Amino acid sequence: MRTDIREMAAANAPWLSVDADDSDVVFSSRIRLARNIARWPFPPRAEPHDREAVLEATRESLLAHAQFSPTSEISFDGLEKGDRRVLIERRLATKELFDGRPGCAIFVAEDEAASVMVNEEDHLRIQSILPGLQLDLAYDIATAIDDHLSTDLGIAFHDDLGYLTSCPSNVGTGLRASVMLHLPGLVLAETINECLAAIQQLGLAVRGVAGEGSETHGNLFQLSNQSTLGETEAEIISGLARATQHLVNCERNARKKLVEQVSDRLADYVGRAFGCLQHAHWLTTDEALMYLSALRLGTDMKMFSQMESEWVNGLWLAVQSGHLQARDDGTGPRAKRPVRRARLVRARLAEVTRPD
Repeated sequence: MRTDIREMAAANAPWLSVDADDSDVVFSSRIRLARNIARWPFPPRAEPHDREAVLEATRESLLAHAQFSPTSEISFDGLEKGDRRVLIERRLATKELFDGRPGCAIFVAEDEAASVMVNEEDHLRIQSILPGLQLDLAYDIATAIDDHLSTDLGIAFHDDLGYLTSCPSNVGTGLRASVMLHLPGLVLAETINECLAAIQQLGLAVRGVAGEGSETHGNLFQLSNQSTLGETEAEIISGLARATQHLVNCERNARKKLVEQVSDRLADYVGRAFGCLQHAHWLTTDEALMYLSALRLGTDMKMFSQMESEWVNGLWLAVQSGHLQARDDGTGPRAKRPVRRARLVRARLAEVTRPD
């Protein structure tokens, strides 16, 4: 059983790699499948012994799958709040998974490309998350796990309705496909609202990084399907991929116009962010993410000679509360967190030079 969340937090999340297609705009692609085991009550109505039985059956099945091992399981018994935040920040778990009910756990593959939450809203939430625009590959990974679990456990399915879930909004395919997009060009060009409104008319949802109900920070937007019933998995993924590619093209065009028409403003935007981060002694998470968004834009547009986009991505994760606390072994007082965040950023930026 994996217990050292801090060891995980010391490394960058693999989905923040910039080696995949369209990773200059698309941070990540995620596929999540909601499933329930037919022979037990769904989590909202399940008794503690039912939930424990679901966990035991899932554990036994996953340990026979090539991507998982005994060290893949993360149990929440005695897991500190900071460690929980690490899992949420790495997009492996949700807040709802930590509600204190019995039988909750998460299984995470070593490369973090695949994971399974147990006894959240549904018995199983099967997930694959990859860097860049790789929805098809993420779906293949999640589906392979789904097929394995379905064979072993027997999934609740209705011939007319499809997969049965605790929330009616997930009935049908049980599929939530999403991409996380970095759109500073559209924000600076003040055309972001127009672009996102057009996307929403296609039936897609636009949210913050943490999903439903979350705010947008650091010019990051999550785009996902809303309907899971009446369309096939292939149609849902294809529609999201087309909309994503449209936004990618819009963002690249916006960045190109910034260079051509207001290059001084762009240089000031990136340079000012660099200066603030380089000299700040107090940084909130929101401030850090907004300034790092500007640095990421600068690296993508080759404005730095000694700074890479993936390096900025790593800092984007390191400044978040859970990872920051894990770095300090969970001992630092919360009131001093902005000071420690600023110190971390200053130390990292001392390794690089200002924008060219």
